[in-house]
Amino acid sequence: MSDKRMYHEFNSDNEAKQWADVNFKQWLHTLNDKKSESTDLLYYYSGNLSLLYNRYLKGLISFSPNEIEEYLKGIDTLVDEIHKHELPENIIVYRYTRKKWMEEIMTSANFKSENTFIDKGFLSTTLVPDLLRKFAKEHRYDCVLKIFLPKGTKAVYINYDNSVLNEHEILLPPNSSLRLIKKHISMRYSYVYECELIDQ
Repeated sequence: MSDKRMYHEFNSDNEAKQWADVNFKQWLHTLNDKKSESTDLLYYYSGNLSLLYNRYLKGLISFSPNEIEEYLKGIDTLVDEIHKHELPENIIVYRYTRKKWMEEIMTSANFKSENTFIDKGFLSTTLVPDLLRKFAKEHRYDCVLKIFLPKGTKAVYINYDNSVLNEHEILLPPNSSLRLIKKHISMRYSYVYECELIDQ
C-alpha cells in the first residue's frame, strides 16, 4: 500500500464533524430528512436491521419465501445508495470486533495464501473509535480493525442528529476485500489488526 502517512486519521469528534460538514453537508440533510426509500432503510439499518441483513449475507440465517423478495430488495437498495458515494480522500476507519472471530478468519485457506479476507456483509466502521469504547466494552469486543481506505472507495457517511450513539459511521457495501498488513498489541485497544481495502 502507499505511505500510511498519506491517510487522514481522525483524532476527535470535532475533527470528524468538520470533515463531514465539508464533504457531506448536503447528503447529511438528505439523510436526516429520511424522505426516500434508501434513507429510510439506512436509518433502520443503523438499528436492528443491520443484524438481520448481515446474518443473511454471511449465510447464518435464511428468509422464508414470503420474506426473501422484500429483504433482497432492501439490501439492493442500500448497496445502490452506497455506490453513489465516494470517499474524497484517503482515510483511516476503525471497526470493533472479537479476537476469536479474527483468529477464525486467519486460519482459513484463503487468508493463509494471501493474507486477505472478504467481509460478506455490510461493513460498518467509525472515524473516531474512542467515541464507541463504551459500546465495544458492553458488546465484549476485545480487538479493533484499523482499516486504510483509499480515495474513491465506495462508502457512505452516516450520522443522525437524534442518534444516541455519536458514531461518525462510514458504511461499506458487502464483499469488501481486506488485506492484513500488521497485527500488534495496543494499550488503548488491546489487539489491533491493521488492514487495507484492496477490492470492492
